[in-house]
Amino acid sequence: MSEEPAECHIELESFEDLARLACSYQAHPRRIFSFVRDDGGDGGVNGADVGDGDGNGGNGIGNNSSGDGGGNNDGGTRVAATVFNLANTLVVMYAPLPKDGRYVSYVIDGGRERTDVVDAASNSASYAPIIHVNSEPCLTHMEADPPADDIPDVFHPIELADLGSLARLTYDPDFPDEPDPVIYTVPVGGLWAMGYVVSYDMEESHYVFYHVMRDAKPDKPFLRYGHDRAQEPELSDRIEHGYVYMPIVTVRDQHPIFGFDAHSR
Repeated sequence: MSEEPAECHIELESFEDLARLACSYQAHPRRIFSFVRDDGGDGGVNGADVGDGDGNGGNGIGNNSSGDGGGNNDGGTRVAATVFNLANTLVVMYAPLPKDGRYVSYVIDGGRERTDVVDAASNSASYAPIIHVNSEPCLTHMEADPPADDIPDVFHPIELADLGSLARLTYDPDFPDEPDPVIYTVPVGGLWAMGYVVSYDMEESHYVFYHVMRDAKPDKPFLRYGHDRAQEPELSDRIEHGYVYMPIVTVRDQHPIFGFDAHSR
């Protein structure tokens, strides 16, 4: 195991993707950390502290913030992020924060998802607490976005035949609450890989990105699957009773941790 974890900073397509990742079908929404990203940087954020032991968040890095997200951005962009702890890697997924506030609000209303940033939580939605950070601890001395050869926990991509195979792999009807059924969508050479990360813990942890290649980016936020129905899963933007819904989180740019830089399909 590495003495210090690598940091991989992955920009998501939109704030809605981050809210969906943090809140959708989560018994306990993930913590969200708000900080200022230097727009003149190298494309990564400034770093991240370690999240809690169960992977439900981490600590971001920022500057010039005060109160509940206000303050001078000093030419940077305020972003929101959540952190995943792999065996030797901190994966920081982030998106622009649309406005200041204390919570990311996420609700399925009339079968459709609605996201917002609010100052108070009620019982009508899921809320991910926003922690505004203005310190600058140095967690590692590695660059924010190392090449694939320098990422200890780079995923091994394995292509599946169809969305049905992906849905059956992701959802186990005997254990409907485990594991976390998030589908990541990654641009790969003009195509889009929709996939699911699986961890195999042997003497060391190994990560596989099982995926399906598609011609177009998903235009709807969920993969709908009826395991008791003789029909293929499909993309959906509405929630209806009787189906399983897997949140789709779209990554803005291809990132080496998904393994396509290190492995040929």
